[in-house]
Amino acid sequence: MGERPRVTRWLGWTAVLLAAVTTPAAAQRTIGVQPAPGAGTSAYGESWAVVIGINDYRHPRIDKLRYAVNDAQSVQRALIRLGWKRERIITLLDREATKAAIEQTLGDRLRREVKPQDRVLVFFAGHGVTDTRASGEEEGYLLATDTDPGSLYGTGISMDSLRNIPARVNAKHILFVIDACFSGYSITRGVRSELVEDMMRRKAVQVLTAGTRDQVVEERDGHGVFTQVFLRAIEDGAAFGPGKRWLALDELGVWVRSKVHAETGGRQEPRFGNMYGDGQFVFFRPGAPLAAVPPPAEAPGMQGREEIRQEFGTLAISARVAGLDVWVGDQKVWTSRPGAAYVLSNVPVGPHRVIARKDGHKDWEREVQVAANQRADVTIDIELLGPAKVVKGDDGAEMVLVPAGEFTMGSHAWADEEPPHRVHLDAFYVDKYETTNALYERFMRAANRPAPNFWSETKWNGSSQPVVGVSWDDADAYCRWAGKRLPTEAEWEKAARGADGRKYPWGEQWDASWTNSGESRLGKTAPVGSYPSGVSPYGAHDMAGNVWEWVADWYGKDYYQRSPERNPDGPDSGHTRVLRGGSWNNAPSALRAAVRSSLTPDYRSYNVGFRSARGAS
Repeated sequence: MGERPRVTRWLGWTAVLLAAVTTPAAAQRTIGVQPAPGAGTSAYGESWAVVIGINDYRHPRIDKLRYAVNDAQSVQRALIRLGWKRERIITLLDREATKAAIEQTLGDRLRREVKPQDRVLVFFAGHGVTDTRASGEEEGYLLATDTDPGSLYGTGISMDSLRNIPARVNAKHILFVIDACFSGYSITRGVRSELVEDMMRRKAVQVLTAGTRDQVVEERDGHGVFTQVFLRAIEDGAAFGPGKRWLALDELGVWVRSKVHAETGGRQEPRFGNMYGDGQFVFFRPGAPLAAVPPPAEAPGMQGREEIRQEFGTLAISARVAGLDVWVGDQKVWTSRPGAAYVLSNVPVGPHRVIARKDGHKDWEREVQVAANQRADVTIDIELLGPAKVVKGDDGAEMVLVPAGEFTMGSHAWADEEPPHRVHLDAFYVDKYETTNALYERFMRAANRPAPNFWSETKWNGSSQPVVGVSWDDADAYCRWAGKRLPTEAEWEKAARGADGRKYPWGEQWDASWTNSGESRLGKTAPVGSYPSGVSPYGAHDMAGNVWEWVADWYGKDYYQRSPERNPDGPDSGHTRVLRGGSWNNAPSALRAAVRSSLTPDYRSYNVGFRSARGAS
């Protein structure tokens, strides 16, 4: 399996979570993950996942990890292949996996969005540790990226809070899979297939962890050993017996424990069991027909009704311009992509109004006739109104105009993005591209400024790469030298998402090919403007991904609740400054236009840069 690396994951958790596993074997139940159409699975709703991976811990006393982020990203991809919908997988990686973000996701967001018939899988890869209270009792913690080991109670994720999650999230099934450490009791037994349908209706909260209290979780070959085995079990189907279509957690746990124990030479032994309820989480064999789940014992009697026969056809929509928002009637159906067509099936026969819109273009509209059992093709050829107004700043950088007007700022996704609110901004210009190495080098020479962090390593990547390793103070000094300023947080968000409140600069749907993100696998910054399909409504590039960008404002978690309606510029003071846009090593959840992050003004990193702005008057 390769040589053990120097970096390992902390263990030492107590039995605080699994010690409550006292469910007798006779009461064990099996519940399914995916609904089986026509197989009596009406008890099921949606599948949700929260996937957390942390390599980059901020506190100097906490060792950085190598493969926790890779573990999380691999689990995310595996769940999608197993049927989870991408939009219901919430991924928090590295600096976005703060204590506040994790608790807000596991508490507020899941409480709002998860329904009683849904199920949730929570995966965590990172550090865990045990703390001894004054009473002598031990408390286990997951370590968020901003955890201070000297203040675990205030900055760690308490196991008590996870054990109590059923009181906050009303899901039918919750499974915690934790690649750090854990210990406790588990009960294992075989599950009879004829009981599956009945057991699918039972509630359960379960946990599968990587090891026991005094064991070290090992990393090798690009993964934690535990996650590597877990992925083989659920994604490759290695844990399934011949002809077996589903796998209950008690069987999965036995298989994973055996394999991890063998592959680590006995140094690591996973634990699993129930925290709440008498059910079990079930994975289906990859690619297996979900109808393999047995139907209910008693089939309902025949029922009938008379209905008017409706004929249907197919409508295929394509466009010569990317980033168009396309409606059929009053329903938005697509954001156009180059070389792609969007095909709507089961379209009622008759006329349908197709509309396309994009800032800087004339609205396009056409009536299309759909015939029974036939395909109607329509190509959108939208008219360009003219190029976006572009000027050059004193530093020679191109700037695009963001016209005066209102837009919706914020979202309901995370607590510090609430509430969504209308904001009016005066017209302003913003840099078309992130500030490059070439521009920053001119500033260094003219102002006799020192090179930023990582300069000797990154400047050779190319003059058109975004400068990184700059603090907020460095970025502010550059803007003043160039006769400009950092954009306010409100200006940055409007420039990124436009007046229609879109989720990403290009529209509502995530597309990994339109930005440099953690899913792009480039593993570093890209030359500015490398992803023209992802341009914002006003012509600003790379406002999702590539590098985080400093903005002018001090950070205030609750600022949106009191910010003015016109030209807000943030709190008067604070401890940290706001960054926007996400970077090349972040997941899609951090690249939404509304996402806020913050760091101290003196912070410098390999994935942080900036762009400038100025008023239009």
